[in-house]
Amino acid sequence: MSALLEIREASKAFGGVQAVTRVALEAQKGEILSVIGPNGAGKTTVLNMISGFYHPDTGRIALEGHDVTDLSPSRIAELGIARTFQNIALFRGMTVLDNLMLGRHVHMKTGVLGAFAYWGFAQKEEVEHRRRVEDIIDFLRIQDLRRRPTGSLAYGLQKRVGRWRWTRRSSFSTSRWAGATTRRKRTWRASSSTSTRSGASL
Repeated sequence: MSALLEIREASKAFGGVQAVTRVALEAQKGEILSVIGPNGAGKTTVLNMISGFYHPDTGRIALEGHDVTDLSPSRIAELGIARTFQNIALFRGMTVLDNLMLGRHVHMKTGVLGAFAYWGFAQKEEVEHRRRVEDIIDFLRIQDLRRRPTGSLAYGLQKRVGRWRWTRRSSFSTSRWAGATTRRKRTWRASSSTSTRSGASL
């Protein structure tokens, strides 16, 4: 059985600076992995290669056995790899439900005209994605918050919504642990543990 995510001998250089050299790792479904190192060690570069923002100079990256090394970030997102950042980056004036629905747009096939008409396939597709979002809301146990603006939520809840807005198979985030409070560390662990139910977290 192939790993959910596999990196084989990936290297990346920027001019004369070798950011990462022959990186190799595997992530199985349900795993939480951490990439640890000092500033400048190449941690963010590895995540950027996985999510398609950078392409490795050498090596291979595969998702469930399929080569994604040279795919664009949008195509990789469609396949289910989500990248989150240290800033939460939610639309604070929009509701939890709307933010989660916004994250589903990369998986929707309806064009602009079809969405404007909102009939037939477009309507069915939105209903299906709304069902998926309602499942996420139920899983996170935030049913009573679905109509609340995300800007009014506690920090930990915003982090969970932000992570699950994009998650389908795998999620990756860059987080600074140095100086983090115990409460924030617990929030990150809880958020990561929920995302692994459907994939892996790095």
